[in-house]
Parts: sequence; C-alpha cells; structure tokens
Amino acid sequence: MNLLYSLKIIQDCFPTQPDHPAIIMGKKKLTLQLNISNSIHFDLERTHMNQQALQCIQKERNNVIGMFRTFEKELHPEQQWFLRMYKENNLSQSVNIKQLPFAQTQEFTFNENLLNQLIPQVEQIDQQIQNVKQAKYYHVPSEQEIKKNAEQFQAMTLTKVLLSYPKNSNSLPPNSRGSQMQPNGGNTFQSCQNIANTNANKRTN
Repeated sequence: MNLLYSLKIIQDCFPTQPDHPAIIMGKKKLTLQLNISNSIHFDLERTHMNQQALQCIQKERNNVIGMFRTFEKELHPEQQWFLRMYKENNLSQSVNIKQLPFAQTQEFTFNENLLNQLIPQVEQIDQQIQNVKQAKYYHVPSEQEIKKNAEQFQAMTLTKVLLSYPKNSNSLPPNSRGSQMQPNGGNTFQSCQNIANTNANKRTN
C-alpha cells in the first residue's frame, strides 16, 4: 500500500506526463513488489498444506480484500489496476505463479542506484518472514495503521520529488526542461508544492 500511495502522489505531481521517469520508476517498484508477493503467497500455500492452516490463510486474505475496498476509493484507475492484480494473483483460494511484466521504456539505462535500493528491500522482506517464522507470531496491522504508514510514505515520496525536480530548470536534463512546463503555464515544482501545502494543511487541521 505504501508504494501505491507513493505512485499516486508522483502521478498527481506529473498529471500531463504519463511517461515521466519518476512515474515509470514508481510502476516498476510496484510491479516488483507484486511479483515478490505472488511468490510469497505461492510458497505459503505449498508450505502449509493442512486444512486448518489453509482456512486461516484464506480468512486473513478475505480480511485484506475487505480493507482494499476502503483504499480503492482513494486511488486513480491505474492505481486500482495494481490493487486488482494483487487481489487476483495473491488473494484467491488457489495461488499460482503469475509474474507481471515491467513497464517498457524507450531507452534502457542501467541504474546502479536503483539496484542498490531494491536489493535491501528484498532482503528486508526475507528477514521479516524469517522473524515471523521464528516467533510464530505476527502483529496484523489495522486498517488505520496501514493508512497512516502509507500516508507517511507518501509524504516522504513527495519530499523526494520536490528535491529531485526543483524549480530551477537548469538542474534538469536538456531534453526534459521543456516538458516540465504544463499547459496552464505552471510548472511541475509548483504542482508538487501545492500538493505538499494541501497535505500539510490537512495534517494541522
């Protein structure tokens, strides 16, 4: 859910630029997470084959589906698609391996920084699974906790966007400076800043 809220704020910042690098990156991170989750759920079913365990797993999946209905209302159609793929591939009664393809870009550039970010994320998930197995207990976060964490992650994403795409267009690659300007004469920085101010007002009211 954190990555969905992150993608939402990025797309809100660049509403007229669906192929913006930040949006593509957000989609790739989401796709990677969905594929990892699919493998985890597949392994979960194969590891716990007895009827009691499977019933418990399905009960928790149904609870997640119920929570998704609330979050779905706050998302745009494209973000809802990712949520729907998660439900179809991970929360059905019988899970099979279904790996989603990554978003294609016109030019592929190896990004070592992205790789360095993704590897720790995968390792962190593996460590969390190991901790649950050892403790044989996992605190299931409430809907309010999930939303709070997602909103905090969203705010952090917005901060990174403002830092990565500042108002000074000279810091942008030459071929992207023109595309930063929006049809109404504003710029991407101002759009993001308006969103940041709105979110700040919500938190203080």
